[in-house]
Amino acid sequence: MAEHKFDYNVEMFCSSCSGAVERMLKKSKDNDELVDYSVDLNNKMVHVDSTGTDYMPFVEKFNKASKWVYWAKVDDVEQAVPDVDALKAAKAGTSNVGTPSAQTPAS
Repeated sequence: MAEHKFDYNVEMFCSSCSGAVERMLKKSKDNDELVDYSVDLNNKMVHVDSTGTDYMPFVEKFNKASKWVYWAKVDDVEQAVPDVDALKAAKAGTSNVGTPSAQTPAS
């Protein structure tokens, strides 16, 4: 099966953050689709080699652990990812979607 390159820009600020990402990936390595990975804290990048084609399970794992994914690429082609601000607000329980303060004032 062909290998695919997944690249993620992940919010990581310290070695604890990158360590958490590495532990998530290490656990995922038991999955037959994950071939290899690398984590670059300085550039806030995570690279995954996979025989699978779906990049979203990794996005979901990172976001669930509050290691927010700002963009993703599969084989150097940008892919859609969930809106980080909306995810952060939802996780904090401060989603103001639909409230008057979140709407544009009437002219």
